[in-house]
Formats: sequence, structure tokens, C-alpha cells
Amino acid sequence: MRTLIVLLVSLLTACGAAPELAPEKFGEAQGDALEVAPQSERLPALTVCLYDVAPASRAEVVAGIEAWGVALAPWRDVVVADGEDCNVMIYEVGKHANLCSSDDAAGCTRQIGGLEASDPRTEFFLYRDNYETIARGAAMHEFGHLLGLTHVADGLMKAHMSHDDAPLAPDAATLAHLSAKLGVAL
Repeated sequence: MRTLIVLLVSLLTACGAAPELAPEKFGEAQGDALEVAPQSERLPALTVCLYDVAPASRAEVVAGIEAWGVALAPWRDVVVADGEDCNVMIYEVGKHANLCSSDDAAGCTRQIGGLEASDPRTEFFLYRDNYETIARGAAMHEFGHLLGLTHVADGLMKAHMSHDDAPLAPDAATLAHLSAKLGVAL
């Protein structure tokens, strides 16, 4: 229900039907308030594009990015698109690329943070043959780094995850940390 309400508000705002809305609280039927900032206070949408991601893993990678989209809705929209004008590029690469510090890594990024800018340009990499069983979790984890999150002992941002503990969405502790970091109620 929360997702549906957020999508409806985003659609109305994008169409110009509600450009001057004051902050509203949504999701109270589920016990959690979701404050959506007026369009004038929100950062522009982040456009995420996937390059060379195997079809067998693509849906899970997209689901991971969309999970962040739901969580970040009060701050800015996240849209997965095909195209060349993207804020975030996700590449599937082989180990020969030598981009990550370890050949065992599921993925990596070259920076921590950057998505708080109004028009960021950044990327992360998923290592072929390492990330596929945890594709959603690996995509969410690397996107978390781009949001400025670093490794912690447990949850989405722990350094190593397995198929058994790969999350389906950002966990409460991760969202609380990010919310404090960004100064936005998530």
C-alpha cells in the first residue's frame, strides 16, 4: 500500500497535478509515517542504467534498485531506464577487469557517496560468476555505498553476504543510518 501511495503521489507531481503539495504523511495504516517532501525541496530523480548485465540476473538487479527507490521516495525518485543519460551505471564485468580489491567480491564501486549531489554521475560493478546468487542484495549493497554507506557488522552493508542472508530490501538499521546521514526521514 505504501508503495502504491508513493507512486501515485510521484505520478501526480510529475504530471503537474500537485506541484505545490505540502509535506504529507503516508503509510499510517501500516504504522509507519512516510513524509514526502514538496517537489520544490526534492532532489531530481536518479536514473539508473544497466550495461551488460546477464538477462538471468537483470530482474533481480532491477528489483534491488527498485527496493532502494521505495525506501528513498521521501528524498528523491529512483528510476531504472535504458539509455545513455544515466546518473548511475551498473556494469557486469569479469574478474579480468581487476576493478575490485578481491576476486571473491560480488561487486564494488570506486567511491563512497556521491548520490547526494543534484546531478551525480557514478557507477558500480558486479563481478560475473560471483554476484548472481545474491544479485538483488549485491546491487542494493553497492548502491548503498554510492549513497555514502560503509561496511557495518550486520545487515545490508556488511562486507560479505551469502544467499541465505541476502536481503530483499534495505533493513531498518541501514535506513536509520542513511536517514541521519541525509537529514531526511526515510
